[in-house]
Amino acid sequence: MSLGKRLRTLRIRRNMRQEDVANHLEISKSAVGMYERDDREPSLETLRKLADLYGVTTDFLLGRTLFSSDPREEGHFESNLREFLQQETLHWDHVPLTSKDVSTFRNVVEWGIQERKTLYRVSRPRKNSEDLHGKKD
Repeated sequence: MSLGKRLRTLRIRRNMRQEDVANHLEISKSAVGMYERDDREPSLETLRKLADLYGVTTDFLLGRTLFSSDPREEGHFESNLREFLQQETLHWDHVPLTSKDVSTFRNVVEWGIQERKTLYRVSRPRKNSEDLHGKKD
């Protein structure tokens, strides 16, 4: 996910308008829009201010980590395994994984998720016996 997409997602999650962000950062609304469209990159100082505003790390904004805050802090994981497995470079204990390795792993995970969905499928409760037999009692 690009910096612009992350910024837009964070702003929307916080129910903020581009104007709100611009006012907070003391920049123009059009600058915020350009950051979110990836037409322009914020300065380091603005990047720090954006991270502070949204309560995330600059590494998260830059896509260097999937964690929005320090991963050691409890309950602050905003990652999606599917997105994680789309990264170009992954490793296992510093052993680089090829795209074929990652693809195989992704296939195994997807199979496991499908199995989990089957096992934990919750059927909708029936309203009354009419639903069971097609007629009322």
